[in-house]
Amino acid sequence: MRVANQWSEDFGLFLERIDSAMFGIEAGKHCPDLHDPDYDFPDELIEIGSNFFWQLSHDILKKATS
Repeated sequence: MRVANQWSEDFGLFLERIDSAMFGIEAGKHCPDLHDPDYDFPDELIEIGSNFFWQLSHDILKKATS
């Protein structure tokens, strides 16, 4: 399933040139939009995002070397 996000419109330029992947982490339904002046990045997402990215990278590298 492909989901369009306002924050991803420039990413299509990368997809035209190289195989790519992009992921986002939802900050919550009651959070201002990303470019809203009242948006305050939830710092707890740093650990969640980095753990997800580490696991994804680990799985890809493990598959590539097996």
